[in-house]
Amino acid sequence: MDREGNVSTNPENSPSQTYSYTATSAAVPQTVGLFLNTPKAFAGYTLFAPKHYTDTYLIDNQGQIVRSWTGSQYEPGQTAYLLENGHLMRSCMVKGQLSSGGGEGGRIEEYDWDGNLVWQLDFSTAQYMQHHDFKPLPNGNVLLLAVEKKTYDQAVTAGFDPSTFQPEIQTRGYMLPDFCVEIQPIRPVGGTVVWEWHVWDHLIQDSFPTKSNYGNVGAHPELIDCAADGNRIPAFWKHINSIYYNEALDQIMLSVRGNSEVWVIDHGTTTAEAAGHAGGRYGRGGDLLYRWGNPAMIEPGPQATGDSTSNTTPAGSTWTVRGQAT
Repeated sequence: MDREGNVSTNPENSPSQTYSYTATSAAVPQTVGLFLNTPKAFAGYTLFAPKHYTDTYLIDNQGQIVRSWTGSQYEPGQTAYLLENGHLMRSCMVKGQLSSGGGEGGRIEEYDWDGNLVWQLDFSTAQYMQHHDFKPLPNGNVLLLAVEKKTYDQAVTAGFDPSTFQPEIQTRGYMLPDFCVEIQPIRPVGGTVVWEWHVWDHLIQDSFPTKSNYGNVGAHPELIDCAADGNRIPAFWKHINSIYYNEALDQIMLSVRGNSEVWVIDHGTTTAEAAGHAGGRYGRGGDLLYRWGNPAMIEPGPQATGDSTSNTTPAGSTWTVRGQAT
């Protein structure tokens, strides 16, 4: 065929000139696969659960899939763990009756190495919902981070000033403060609550003297100010987004995005002690043992001081391992 489209099978009638063509394409930048693997990389594996996808993957440093779990029917929540026994434990987004506006979960699933579902827990109702993070404990139990529904009237009764609410609280008729709960699994389905701690039990405010939690905010850093830094209050009030457990200290660390703070609380309490201000391993009940971050959360106004890193929105926190660089 010549360039005008004429075809000939007889060499005598062949075109005097012929042309050959080589198809080429412009270089396409890499968008998937292994990009970099240097000798400085940690010698380990990476576990990840892609958003809006039901599978979870374990890959090595060469980018090769070591194991995949494909049995879930749910998109992932915000956290997945590979346990020491080779099991996968993942949170799931169930799209339940409550919505925090970010980080929704509501369900925990555990799969063995072969992909069999060995435990499932649904923790999402019209009154509460697991969100963001959870933590498997050395005793086999699981710590969950969750929100609970508090009505508009309950919030006002607790000492919140409704004039500081964002419109969504009025529209929805409720707000969502955080709480932590420890679950003892009942396999293959469900679990028993064996310990819990609620932000709601440790509030203080200095606006309404007739309320039981009225006090000097600056004198009580162990409590959580309803007004905080004076900004308008969203429905997802504190937006705690990670939970971490220290076995040696029996303490829980919480990353509080809404406050730009990190809190530490005592896990060595009974549930009753966790709701109060005394008892437990450290004698303070469920009050904050330690807090770091935005000083305006305990010293509202221009007198609050702190470096520029203390007024950020953390996404996670952890203890370092003694003797190891992290």
